[in-house]
Amino acid sequence: MQQPASELYKIASETTAKYIYFLLATAGAAIAYSIEVANDSNLSSSLFLLMLAILSWMLSFYNGCKSIQYDISVHNLSFDIQQETEIIKNTEKRLSEQEFADIRKSYEENIEPWNQALSKHGSQASLHLVKQFRFLIIGGGAFVAWRITEFVVKASIS
Repeated sequence: MQQPASELYKIASETTAKYIYFLLATAGAAIAYSIEVANDSNLSSSLFLLMLAILSWMLSFYNGCKSIQYDISVHNLSFDIQQETEIIKNTEKRLSEQEFADIRKSYEENIEPWNQALSKHGSQASLHLVKQFRFLIIGGGAFVAWRITEFVVKASIS
């Protein structure tokens, strides 16, 4: 049995939101953990890697928030377009062909900017989601490099 497009859209939207929130939680936990671990560290040049990790996770968190903002905007625009379309369909039933032609022309002129904004905001949401993931991975790599550097420094001192 094939699901309607609106149901598939809803599932995809919910899955994306869960993914974004998972990455946000991961970045937040990574920041908290790295700050806790850094309390035991000596001031050294390897702290640059830790600062890079924390900065990357902060950028991941920021991009996740921006992705959510654009997703909200996409949902609001989609709702507005759907509402406007339903109004036009209901109006068509009550008006003559000539009266409706003018309204239809106005609708088509107004709907184009909405569709452009919808496309732009959807692209921005996707872009921020990609950045969110990449900064999370960069932060993880920098954190691992910092820990390895710390182990090597401690081992060479001992």
